[in-house]
Formats: sequence, C-alpha cells, structure tokens
Amino acid sequence: MIGVVDPVTRTRTVLIDLDDGESAQLADGQLIRMQLEESIPTEGFQVPITSLASGSRGLWAVYAAEPVTAELRDSTERIVRSRPVEVLHSDAQTAVVRGALKSGDLIVADGVHRVVPGQRVTAATAESL
Repeated sequence: MIGVVDPVTRTRTVLIDLDDGESAQLADGQLIRMQLEESIPTEGFQVPITSLASGSRGLWAVYAAEPVTAELRDSTERIVRSRPVEVLHSDAQTAVVRGALKSGDLIVADGVHRVVPGQRVTAATAESL
C-alpha cells in the first residue's frame, strides 16, 4: 500500500516519476535513497555553530557581550551574559536559533569554553583581529 508506514521496517513505499535518462539506470523495484530539502520560513538568527554553549536543563545558550552600563553603551568594554536559545536547524558550520537574542546583539562567536557569564570582555570586530 502506498503512503502507509510498514510497522516492521518503518518505511513507506512511494512512486516517483523520473526523467527517461535517470530511470534507465534503475531496475523495477530497486531500493533507492533520496534526500529532500524543504525551506520553512521562520524567525531566528543564524550563528556560528562554535557560538553555542550548553545551557541549563539540556538546552542551548549563546553568550552575548552586553555593555557594562547604559552610559558605556558605545564602549568596547562588555560583560558576558548567557542567553537561552532553541536550535531550529544546524549544519557543520552554522545554526539557526531563536530565543533571547535580538538584532544587533554582539555574541561570543568562538571560544565559549573560555568565558563565563559575568566575565568582562572587550568587543572586537573581525577586522580588528
């Protein structure tokens, strides 16, 4: 039966119409593997995978570098704060997250194992490194 999950193998039989050139290489009933990609619009932020830190209760966190005080908003001196996030998607390089981040936040992009929440840091741009 097409579209029904086999309770033993947990697979589904599907019918796919292929171009003549592609179908010439396949035998009738041959098992193939196929990967489908689907884009799902969602709100969130793309961050380097190296910016993710273990959060509380098995969740993830991103460390934001916040101004020490409102008066020092333009200063490069910052304090590290943990922001809980939900990982929506990830690959080898990046993760799409949503949570307690907002546009314009500075995050610790790499080396999260070397900082702790409450630590004072100096903000740097990629050009200044």
